[in-house]
Amino acid sequence: MKRVIKTLAHRLGFWRLAYRLRRKPILAAFTFHRVTDHATAPEYYLGYDRGLDVREFRGQLDAIGEYFTVISLDKFRDIVLGHESPREHSALLTFDDADSEFIVHVLPALQKRNWPAVVFTPVDFVDSDKFFWHVCVGHLLRVMTEEDLGRVRSLTGLPKSVGAAIADGSRLSAQRRPEVARLLVRALNGLDDNEILDVVERIRQCCPGVSLPTIHTMNWREHRQVIQSGISVQSHTMHH
Repeated sequence: MKRVIKTLAHRLGFWRLAYRLRRKPILAAFTFHRVTDHATAPEYYLGYDRGLDVREFRGQLDAIGEYFTVISLDKFRDIVLGHESPREHSALLTFDDADSEFIVHVLPALQKRNWPAVVFTPVDFVDSDKFFWHVCVGHLLRVMTEEDLGRVRSLTGLPKSVGAAIADGSRLSAQRRPEVARLLVRALNGLDDNEILDVVERIRQCCPGVSLPTIHTMNWREHRQVIQSGISVQSHTMHH
């Protein structure tokens, strides 16, 4: 019943009235990661790799604009520290990982609305051949050959959960690859960071002919373009 009432209230526009009548302003932060065009993007296996479709992203920005004034990181910080009090519902937009498609899909949408935002960059990934390990796993499962898979299956000394996920890939048809990629990522998530990187590197070495993933962070030139556009750039630590 509560869900029905909430749905009706939303469709009838009561939420807008509630927001406008609320005396105490709301301070919110909306966190995004990767935004892509699903109409032209490859059929990535993992949710992060596929990202949020740019059309859905624009719709979410429109919805945010209905209820909030989008503010800069500096203003958000001043409010949190008590140096300033918000006079209206205010929101900060953040984008983790500095994905290279930010320049293509996100920056134009923000510039169109003249909105500030903040990008959090894993500094050690910029202008390097380093990639998020889960991006490597998804990429390898998409492009590895049967010969590569045979070498992967011959690996010894792997953690039991990882070995089970790889063994499950013994029937690695095109239809099975997404599921195996998700199983492998789930198994790796149960390990500590050093173990994860070691296992992923061992799998990568089994695929000598595989190219680098196409998903990567913005380079420093693109970062400068983002900053010149009024977007704040902050550290997402060295290694995420």
